[in-house]
Amino acid sequence: MGAINLLKSKKCAYGVIFFVFSLHCYSRPLDVERIGVEHGLSQSTIYDIAQDNSGYIWIATADGVNIYDGHKIKQLRHNHKNDNSLSDNYAKCLLISNDGKIWIGTLGGGLNSYDPVSKTITRYRASGEQEKVILSDDVYSLYQSQ
Repeated sequence: MGAINLLKSKKCAYGVIFFVFSLHCYSRPLDVERIGVEHGLSQSTIYDIAQDNSGYIWIATADGVNIYDGHKIKQLRHNHKNDNSLSDNYAKCLLISNDGKIWIGTLGGGLNSYDPVSKTITRYRASGEQEKVILSDDVYSLYQSQ
């Protein structure tokens, strides 16, 4: 008889814990903010999204990279008169590296590395300076090895 009461009290305790946990989970509404072209996004087609160490959201599109700080959107785009701009606007993939740099793979423009400290972009192309040469100017994905 004592084992049955103990079993019932354990079930009751688990039920109360589950109920309290459920209330806690449902008490926090998910705060989602939709941003689009009307808010400053350069294009509605998004290929990749990443969040950097400072909390900025980086958005890769076919019309450059958008940086969202929670209030406004800044754009990184190609400018043929400025070597410190993206090599191409067609940004396909993003990677936030362990050292805090933002790597941007493009279709037709190779690979770009953005240093948030110096605010400079380094370009890596299939043809160019020997130490900055990659196999193809079409970069579809990025991965950092350990």
